[in-house]
Amino acid sequence: MDRHVTILGVIYIAAGILGLVSAAFFFMLFAWGALLDGDWEAIAITSTFGGLVGGVVALFAIPEIIA
Repeated sequence: MDRHVTILGVIYIAAGILGLVSAAFFFMLFAWGALLDGDWEAIAITSTFGGLVGGVVALFAIPEIIA
Protein backbone atom coordinates (compact mmCIF):
# COMPACT_ATOMS: atom_id res chain seq x y z
CA MET A 1 0.00 0.00 0.00
CA ASP A 2 2.85 2.41 0.80
CA ARG A 3 4.32 1.87 -2.64
CA HIS A 4 1.04 2.88 -4.28
CA VAL A 5 0.93 6.11 -2.28
CA THR A 6 4.53 6.89 -3.24
CA ILE A 7 3.84 6.29 -6.93
CA LEU A 8 0.73 8.47 -6.76
CA GLY A 9 2.74 11.21 -5.07
CA VAL A 10 5.35 11.11 -7.85
CA ILE A 11 2.59 11.31 -10.46
CA TYR A 12 1.09 14.36 -8.74
CA ILE A 13 4.47 16.09 -8.58
CA ALA A 14 5.15 15.33 -12.25
CA ALA A 15 1.72 16.65 -13.23
CA GLY A 16 2.34 19.81 -11.21
CA ILE A 17 5.69 20.40 -12.86
CA LEU A 18 4.12 19.84 -16.26
CA GLY A 19 1.45 22.37 -15.32
CA LEU A 20 4.08 24.96 -14.38
CA VAL A 21 5.90 24.36 -17.66
CA SER A 22 2.59 24.79 -19.48
CA ALA A 23 1.94 28.04 -17.62
CA ALA A 24 5.31 29.42 -18.68
CA PHE A 25 4.66 28.24 -22.24
CA PHE A 26 1.30 30.03 -22.38
CA PHE A 27 2.84 33.26 -21.15
CA MET A 28 5.73 33.08 -23.62
CA LEU A 29 3.46 32.06 -26.49
CA PHE A 30 1.20 35.08 -26.09
CA ALA A 31 4.08 37.49 -25.44
CA TRP A 32 6.17 36.32 -28.39
CA GLY A 33 3.17 36.32 -30.70
CA ALA A 34 2.65 40.00 -30.05
CA LEU A 35 6.36 40.76 -30.34
CA LEU A 36 6.31 39.45 -33.89
CA ASP A 37 3.73 42.09 -34.77
CA GLY A 38 5.63 44.93 -33.09
CA ASP A 39 2.51 46.82 -31.99
CA TRP A 40 3.02 47.97 -28.38
CA GLU A 41 -0.70 47.97 -27.60
CA ALA A 42 -1.02 44.39 -28.83
CA ILE A 43 2.02 43.41 -26.78
CA ALA A 44 0.45 44.86 -23.64
CA ILE A 45 -2.91 43.18 -24.22
CA THR A 46 -1.62 39.73 -25.18
CA SER A 47 1.05 39.72 -22.47
CA THR A 48 -1.62 40.52 -19.90
CA PHE A 49 -3.90 37.80 -21.25
CA GLY A 50 -1.01 35.33 -21.40
CA GLY A 51 -0.10 36.22 -17.84
CA LEU A 52 -3.66 35.61 -16.70
CA VAL A 53 -3.91 32.26 -18.47
CA GLY A 54 -0.48 31.24 -17.23
CA GLY A 55 -1.35 32.38 -13.73
CA VAL A 56 -4.53 30.33 -13.65
CA VAL A 57 -2.72 27.24 -14.90
CA ALA A 58 0.03 27.80 -12.32
CA LEU A 59 -2.59 28.34 -9.62
CA PHE A 60 -3.92 24.85 -10.27
CA ALA A 61 -0.46 23.29 -10.70
CA ILE A 62 1.11 24.50 -7.46
CA PRO A 63 -1.26 22.54 -5.15
CA GLU A 64 -0.46 19.38 -7.08
CA ILE A 65 3.22 19.82 -6.26
CA ILE A 66 2.49 20.62 -2.62
CA ALA A 67 0.09 17.72 -2.19
